[in-house]
Amino acid sequence: MTDDDPSRHDDATEDFDERLKRGRQRAGLDPKDEVSAGQGAGEGLRIAIEFVVSTVVGATIGFFIGKLAGNHAVGLIIGLLIGFAAGMRGIWREVKKSSGS
Repeated sequence: MTDDDPSRHDDATEDFDERLKRGRQRAGLDPKDEVSAGQGAGEGLRIAIEFVVSTVVGATIGFFIGKLAGNHAVGLIIGLLIGFAAGMRGIWREVKKSSGS
């Protein structure tokens, strides 16, 4: 009789698959699935800058519209709120895009 233990073959196959996977990654044939930390930091920084810029632009436009209307404070507050909402919309859009929804 032969000594064919099915568990031995499974272990050998798993070991071979693991070694093959490591070798392909070392050779650069299989790209890593993980997003690098630098890429994530870059995306986060871009989103933060977009939020700040949209808020500042909204406040500036609101200030000048308020100046034309004769009430700087009201225009500034309304523009600030609109800019804040635009920044939040941009963040929401990026979160949805990155989560795949």
